Amino acid sequence: MGRRAYAIVPTLDGETIGVLLVQAEATPRSRAQCSWCRDTRLPNEVVFYGAKLAGPAGRRGSTVGTLICRDFQCSANVRNDPPLPYAGYDAAAARQDRKDELVLRASSFVERVARQ
Repeated sequence: MGRRAYAIVPTLDGETIGVLLVQAEATPRSRAQCSWCRDTRLPNEVVFYGAKLAGPAGRRGSTVGTLICRDFQCSANVRNDPPLPYAGYDAAAARQDRKDELVLRASSFVERVARQ
């Protein structure tokens, strides 16, 4: 059970979907980027998680996977202040954009798993 995790994610249409994720035994050989938060200054490891598809495809063993922060620090990562690339850069707006993009990417993944 040590390699299992659950992601409970609100979808874009207001539903909440829970997905059982299974961590791959192998770890990426190089520094991977999380598909959800896409933080390039990650203080944590990124690992591959797979989820069985819903419906007949899942019963046949079909899965889909993604790279995610090992301990799901994505929410904290997107709330960190982004580096300031130029004077006058709106860090608060950039932080909100990162939060919105995290919701979009996580929702898209769980909706893909739940599609039948």
